[in-house]
Amino acid sequence: MWILRKYLIRDPREPKRVSSWVPYFGVAFKLNGNCLNFFAKCREQVNDEPIFTARLMGKDCHFVVDSKYVIDVPYKRAPQMDGVSLQKLFLRNNIGITYAETESLCSPEKLKVKKELFHQNLLHKESGSLQSLVETSQIELLKLTSEGQGDNTATLLHRFAIDLAVRVSAAPMISLSLTTHKDLPEKLLTFLNGTTALIAGVPWLLLPDVIKARDDIEKMFEAKEFLENATDFTLRRKEFANAGVIRQTQRVWIKTQVSTLIATTANFAPTLSWILFHLLDDHVAYNAVEKEAIVLGEKKIYDIEDLDGLPVLSSVIKETIRLHSVHFPTKDILEDFEVKVGEKSYLLKKGSRLMSYTPIKHYDPYLFSNPFEFQYDRFLGDNRKFFYKDGKDARDPIAAFGGGAQLCPGRRFTPYVLKATVVRLMNTYNMELLANTKRPEDFVATRAHIVFPTDVHFKLEKKQRRSNIKCQQGTDTLLSQTVTAQAA
Repeated sequence: MWILRKYLIRDPREPKRVSSWVPYFGVAFKLNGNCLNFFAKCREQVNDEPIFTARLMGKDCHFVVDSKYVIDVPYKRAPQMDGVSLQKLFLRNNIGITYAETESLCSPEKLKVKKELFHQNLLHKESGSLQSLVETSQIELLKLTSEGQGDNTATLLHRFAIDLAVRVSAAPMISLSLTTHKDLPEKLLTFLNGTTALIAGVPWLLLPDVIKARDDIEKMFEAKEFLENATDFTLRRKEFANAGVIRQTQRVWIKTQVSTLIATTANFAPTLSWILFHLLDDHVAYNAVEKEAIVLGEKKIYDIEDLDGLPVLSSVIKETIRLHSVHFPTKDILEDFEVKVGEKSYLLKKGSRLMSYTPIKHYDPYLFSNPFEFQYDRFLGDNRKFFYKDGKDARDPIAAFGGGAQLCPGRRFTPYVLKATVVRLMNTYNMELLANTKRPEDFVATRAHIVFPTDVHFKLEKKQRRSNIKCQQGTDTLLSQTVTAQAA
């Protein structure tokens, strides 16, 4: 009888249901294909309602499918919703932290302390920490270019990007010892490829290579060199972990470092690879960005003000994020309540889950003309505006980073490092796609997670212009000064 009550006797205020007869998994297999097509078909089934319900991994999930509300509704603050549901799922399923440990890590008191620590160091320009991290990132890239990387080298674009992500995004944030583990990028790539399956609840026994890669990464963090070369940011986090409200065991501390590694690379690496692909595939875009890069070419280190003054590259990054980034904002419903979506309120039951798929907004043809095309100048202009179908202004046309109560702490650090990396690469190398390179199959973000442009080969060759020779000489001096200062 309780089954009949739950599935056949529904409150008319609840969102309409899209059926699936696959036990437990529900619509999971459909989400493994073209998500945009899946959500479009589901919306047709519910007569164009902005939200519908479907069974997914044993839960009723309410999917917001109207581009106008796909971001705003899941990020609403409400005591009836758990604002860190996805974070908890990731810690348990992907990182391997127990349920009790996860609940402890995500308690309101600990989240408040961690939020303040992250935001003070990563979001505020005036603190000096953000500038320092961006500078460290550039020094690591300078080391790479000074080691002879790119002397007439042909390589896979996504592997080049994951290598750079470890060196310029993860290592400056966590520990410079990460750059000494030559097999880390490959193990990281293996783990990232299993991220969606893990978070969806696929048993670990079915993903032995993914779990082994994670365990091998943990061992790198257990080595004494990790803390010996840890950044000030990591050491401050370690202090918080050893005392006060945060207090963690060594096991949990190591696993949270793996979580930070994923946070600094999982989106950075594929985004960088797509930026480079689009620039190499579009000569007009490449030339426009190169003009900005040349202006900064003589500088050893680009400061934040330099990186703020790159409107064309900023537009390229935003357009790349629009085309390829994927977020699935997720909130667990803690008690029955009604949420307003547009002009109508919908009843969400305790134990269900609220979700949305950000590419629905990014590919809205009313917001973006020719949404499936890369247009490098789409976001150029301070007063550029985008409008929904009803003519209302879209204040935030793209969902680049997590929002809501937690506010992604990398929302400033990541764009600065992306800009510095692209500018340095353009001023150091001649780059080109190899002949007969085809557009990657996953050109459009239709999957449940961001993907790399695989099977794309490109070539790097060191530039020999006089300006670059001067820059290299300055690099050697800077690196020498850095080593001397560290030794002192």
